[in-house]
Amino acid sequence: MKLLMPLLLTILLAGCTANDSEKQVPESEPAEESVTASLGLLDNGEMAVPESIDDTSWYEPGYKPGEPGNAVIAGHVSDTVDPGVFSELHTLNQGDEIIIHGMEGEVLTFTVFDKELYDADEAPLDKIFGYSHRSLLNLITCEGVYDYDVGGTPNRWVIYTELNSES
Repeated sequence: MKLLMPLLLTILLAGCTANDSEKQVPESEPAEESVTASLGLLDNGEMAVPESIDDTSWYEPGYKPGEPGNAVIAGHVSDTVDPGVFSELHTLNQGDEIIIHGMEGEVLTFTVFDKELYDADEAPLDKIFGYSHRSLLNLITCEGVYDYDVGGTPNRWVIYTELNSES
């Protein structure tokens, strides 16, 4: 079983090749999105998120991509003005592929099998972050109008993917 420390993230639409239809999020940026940080929990118990809207981060206290369990990568949808790295995450559908490139050249391919929009306070944390006998990768981002009083958005998109057997 291959495990990796994620470095780059590429999103491919179903039925397309890496050369002709990489999902570019945002459109002006390259399709490979750098996983620049390994983040954990904040003091209040919430998952830490990337500082920049252009970066993604892997939830390090959780599972590594490729091992049994739910590995999680987070990214911002926007900063209320400019689109973030996951601004189009909600457009992914069943069959789309997520390719993770490791720090030592490893490559793992995951296929989208589900997506859900949750109320931020009602998201099923065990389903998103917990153990599974399958090797899963979940991508997560915010959704909705930013509430300055609360310091966040009311919803979370979660894209559920599973490791391809040929990876």
